[in-house]
Amino acid sequence: MFFKKTMKLTEAERKEFEEAYKRIKNMCYAIALKITRDTGLAEDALQSAFEKIMEHKEKYFSLPCLKRDAYIVIIVRNKA
Repeated sequence: MFFKKTMKLTEAERKEFEEAYKRIKNMCYAIALKITRDTGLAEDALQSAFEKIMEHKEKYFSLPCLKRDAYIVIIVRNKA
């Protein structure tokens, strides 16, 4: 997993991010790949999106659980 050790995440937050990543990574990668048409750029967009979400974790955790996946997809789309 690409979560940086220097990030200030609690164990519960780390677990939530890892579960979200596993749950939605394929869909997000497909979206990024469709936009960029390049596998490397799509992978970079996916990683960059999750790093941004972790940097602004308060926003992510303030969202209702049902909207968190949509938030991730929007960030990935914007990064691609």
